[in-house]
Amino acid sequence: MRDKARSLKIVYLLPELNVGGVETHVLAMSEGMRKAGHEAIVVSNGGALLPRLEASGVRHITLPIHRKSPSAVRKMAGAVRAIALEEGVDIVHAHSRVPAWVAHFASKGLRSAFIITAHGQYAPHLGSSVMTKGDRIICVSEVIREHMRERLGADPAKMRVVYNGIDIEAAERSVANRRPGSEVRAELGVPESAPVIGSVGRLTVAKGFRFLLEAFRRLRERMPEARALIVGDGHEQRTLPTGCGTRRGRQGCFYRRENGHIRSLGRDGRLRGILGFRGVPYGMP
Repeated sequence: MRDKARSLKIVYLLPELNVGGVETHVLAMSEGMRKAGHEAIVVSNGGALLPRLEASGVRHITLPIHRKSPSAVRKMAGAVRAIALEEGVDIVHAHSRVPAWVAHFASKGLRSAFIITAHGQYAPHLGSSVMTKGDRIICVSEVIREHMRERLGADPAKMRVVYNGIDIEAAERSVANRRPGSEVRAELGVPESAPVIGSVGRLTVAKGFRFLLEAFRRLRERMPEARALIVGDGHEQRTLPTGCGTRRGRQGCFYRRENGHIRSLGRDGRLRGILGFRGVPYGMP
């Protein structure tokens, strides 16, 4: 057995480092491991969070492991295997299905442990089967663990539930540095008396922003002074209704990429609610 007291070298694999729950989780975990005395290496196709990762002192290797074709997966598996051998990696930790396939092939025959984190519920098909192949499977909630067992047939003995942590100090600094809500309302053209509904998340079909927009349309029929603020980025941005396609949207709906506006609007007590559709069925707040 390995000496549990010694430092570990861990490679984290994820598709990209754009703003999202998985990306933020990997960023926080890799930084936390570095502070705990371990060496963390993140492998991804890069993205908006890359400068933040590098500023934390975590090393990043840019590889296009987001590409889904079988040939690309095989090629990236060879590249990751070379990294694991050269660096003497102890753990290859995959987040998301394509990186999991890369890690699965890369770690065959190596001494490196292969770990997967299941962040969501995966449709039971061949592409998802890799999520059951890790030496250990981390599930972010009990709901996910049950899904992995019932729908994908994952071995219960391999699975552990580890809830996502929150950097309390970073959150407190963010709140302390937020702008006055009245200032942001003026910037967005939102009347001081208008109630605001905020939603934060990656702009993908699975997040259900279309349901929010339909509900908001109905709300506006009874409460025309209401406003909605959607904060996030992603592929769904191109298909959201035009009212959320610009900085100052028509129909009382606003779209912004960064999240400082939600924190600042909430400061004056008139942000009526922050909605997140995806986390609740996954057993997370």
